[in-house]
Formats: sequence, structure tokens, C-alpha cells
Amino acid sequence: PPRCSTYSLKDLLNKGDIKMDEPLRPMSIPFYHATLSEIIYAYNINLKDLKDYKIIQITRNPIDRFISSYFYQLLNFKFNHNFEDFISKVERFKYLLPENPNEFFLNFYQNEEYKWYQYSVNQHGGIRFYYNQTWWNNISSKIKVNYFKLEDITKNTTPLLNCLDLDLPLTYNQINSYSSSNPNFIEIKNSIHFYKNRIYNLFKKDFKKLNYAL
Repeated sequence: PPRCSTYSLKDLLNKGDIKMDEPLRPMSIPFYHATLSEIIYAYNINLKDLKDYKIIQITRNPIDRFISSYFYQLLNFKFNHNFEDFISKVERFKYLLPENPNEFFLNFYQNEEYKWYQYSVNQHGGIRFYYNQTWWNNISSKIKVNYFKLEDITKNTTPLLNCLDLDLPLTYNQINSYSSSNPNFIEIKNSIHFYKNRIYNLFKKDFKKLNYAL
């Protein structure tokens, strides 16, 4: 999922000499922050063979992820709302996701041309910032996903490296990330008690399934 240290994971895999193949099938939407079903389609993986793969996902505290999404949205995509307006807009239109992304684009960004431009540069335009992290396994709850909390692996990469069969002393370097050292992030984080319950209601399943405390 976006804002969950995707580039850092890619960097770690590259250091461990794990190379990523190009997709075998073309996609009608950007192949970026892909869901499990999109990965299976793009790489032409038979469902019965999925048991032979290790599936990993990096997760992040939903509150930190939401704040990070806000700042990344401001910097990189069409958006000029303050945090209160931002969360209100997500609350208003999140019900459209993930089944009705076109309607979300029209309502949230108020411009369908924005969607087509973002698609043309292989981006989702920020729309997947508002997906639950638990939505990425959209195949079956019976499929084993190895979840690793970003908060844990930045301190100790051993469990992740063991899962990947990498016997290397690699550190997990956060790339392209808003963190506690960012003053804008800190400003919002210091006032987050006003919004915690609202963020919890938006991502309740993530808090529960991924074991994050409010």
C-alpha cells in the first residue's frame, strides 16, 4: 500500500539481490501499488500455485499513514485543503472505495480529466491513499500474508530478512517518507487527538486486524 515504505522495501530487495521481473500482461490501470489480484493477473499466476509463493506486506500505523498521505497529496497531486477539510472529504466519499473508483475521482477531485492524466503517468493520483491496508489481499482470507509493521522492521529487520531467506546484515532505510523529524508532520501529529477517533472509524479494520492501538 502507498505510504507504507514501498520504496524502502524495493531498496532492501535490491540490496539482497532480489530482482523484480516485468509484468507479463498489460494492465488497463497503472500497475503501481498493486493489489494481490492485480499482481496475480499481471504475472499470470495460477491461483492453485499461489501457495508456492511468499506473500509479504509492510503495514503502517493508520494514523501516521493518514497524515503522511495528506502531506504527500498536497505536494504531488491536485489538492489544496487543510487537514480538517481533508479528513471531512475522505469521510464523505470513502464509501465509494474500492468498488467505485471512478465515482470517487469525480467527487473527491471533481475532475475526471485528472484521473486520465494520472493514469497516463502510471499513477493512481492518490486514490489508494484512502484504501484500507487490509484490502490489498483481495483474493481470499485463507491466503497467508506475512505482515510486517513498519514500526518494527525499522528497528529490527531480522524477521523480514528471515522470511525472505536473506542472511545479510541489511538495514531498512526509510525513503521518500514523512516521519517524526518533519516539522509539518509533527504539527499535525501534536493535534491528532482531535482526529484520532475519526481516523479510527475510517480505518477500523486496519486497526483491528493489523493490531494497532488507537
